[in-house]
Amino acid sequence: MNRTFPFEHPPSGLRSAVPIGGITTGSIELRGDGTFHEWTIENQSPATGAKLGFINDALLAFRITNLDTKEIDTRLIRTHPTHSIKGIQTIKYHGSYPVSKLELVDESLKADLDLYAYSVLKVADLNRSLTPAIIFSLNVHNLNPYPISIDFMSTLPLSAQIDQTRQSNHIVQQITPANYTDCIVFCHQNPSCASWNWQILNNNPTCSLYSDVPYNEYLSGHVSGVRGQWSFDKPCPLVLDRPGSATANGQFLLWPYLSSNRTMSVTIDNNIENLLNKFAENGRWSDDTPIQQSAGVHGAVSVSTTLQPGEQQTLSILFAWYFPHHFWLDLPLDNYYSLLFTNVTDVAKSIGNEEQLEVIVNDILSLHNIYSNSSLPDYLIDSLINSVSHMRSAMYFSNGDWRQWEAFDCNDVDSVHNDHQRHLPYILYFPETEKLKMYQWAKYQQPDGMIQETFTVGCLGDTESYDTHGGRRMGDVTSIFILETLELYRWTNDTKFLNDMYPHVSAGIQWQLSVSSNIGLPENLECTYDIPYLSQYPTTTFNSFMHLAAMRA
Repeated sequence: MNRTFPFEHPPSGLRSAVPIGGITTGSIELRGDGTFHEWTIENQSPATGAKLGFINDALLAFRITNLDTKEIDTRLIRTHPTHSIKGIQTIKYHGSYPVSKLELVDESLKADLDLYAYSVLKVADLNRSLTPAIIFSLNVHNLNPYPISIDFMSTLPLSAQIDQTRQSNHIVQQITPANYTDCIVFCHQNPSCASWNWQILNNNPTCSLYSDVPYNEYLSGHVSGVRGQWSFDKPCPLVLDRPGSATANGQFLLWPYLSSNRTMSVTIDNNIENLLNKFAENGRWSDDTPIQQSAGVHGAVSVSTTLQPGEQQTLSILFAWYFPHHFWLDLPLDNYYSLLFTNVTDVAKSIGNEEQLEVIVNDILSLHNIYSNSSLPDYLIDSLINSVSHMRSAMYFSNGDWRQWEAFDCNDVDSVHNDHQRHLPYILYFPETEKLKMYQWAKYQQPDGMIQETFTVGCLGDTESYDTHGGRRMGDVTSIFILETLELYRWTNDTKFLNDMYPHVSAGIQWQLSVSSNIGLPENLECTYDIPYLSQYPTTTFNSFMHLAAMRA
């Protein structure tokens, strides 16, 4: 493909967006067209199941009624909806971690509306920031001379995963269903069923029920899911419970933020169009829908209120999850947040009221305002705020270990040189996380003083066992370890940390000098810029200035 300047770039928020969800609890992206992508909230990683890409039936919608004329306008918050309800003409995306804002631009809308999706972030309070939840807030301003009612809803297909397969030898039963939604019913009815997979087998739709919960993998045309049942007791939240101890066993929750002038409704349904049409007709769902201990693909909640002319209100819905059982291949390593919460309702109670909502917003603003009220250039502000997005692939286990993938498509863990590219938000906002890595790098230091490249070697093959440390001889690893020790000490004034690191720094300096004996610069070593195999050359610019900086430190 020939490309000439000026290049055509996609609008902001379409190719990627701010990952939202508590730190190390998994995340989701709400893109600039209103679609949800990159789901990792069920412990997906290169050591477990595949992340979920685009989920078409994860939807936000609203319904506005002119209370004078009874005229109704129902919209999906999508620019290109594939469902029966109309979308939005234009959406402008704004992202500042941990917030995605969708500015809804449409001349035919009967109110001024903006959608915010955000998660908990409190600088210097890591435990608070480990809250596994996302809040959707719809800001509504009635600019009309007449009163309006507004209904805001969220629906998520949490019991079926399209284009995801689960394959197991532990087959309980195989059935020929009419469609994949029947698998959910069959699994619910069979007490031995823990998960299921639907596919076309020998030209017949086939539903396999399993007694275990294998990891999900992407495969077009398959649909799979995990046994679960819904519960609801008004005005409590709508909860999907998936009992068990596998990575995909846990709980989901949807719950509107309520007050004296707001009402809620909930439903579950196997048919997304039926669910949407009922919302479009009534702005809510009937209380007669059987939910307690029932199975169904889609869970949905709505919140409703009225606005007088000129009035502004914010309607919010909480989406929370609780998946405590993190695995590394076959090794169980529970999530640290399982020490902070006992279940998903516990998560919701910690942030599920208007007072807590205000605290969450103020915590986020306290970070953003530091930079927005400064004279720093925009590019630097963007980096200092949105580089926290790197934490999307971090893991914090109940044994106190902090680990992070280089990327979801590169399965090495905490390579020192890659950490250096993204370490500033860790040091600035949660320095204890960087110290955890430093102690681990020091633990695996070689007898000759070289700091090893990574906790788990990867990127060119299958995921290795936990903490299979090693890597290459590199000129920008030991030097970075020395520099980050100084950085952390200057930022935290932690003398114990400095004293603990001192012998490792001293040994590292000796190694740096030993590989630089001929010309005073590191020779024939790899570095971050590893594509051209720079170890074939005597010296490299990057390794050289990192070495000189470390020697000066």
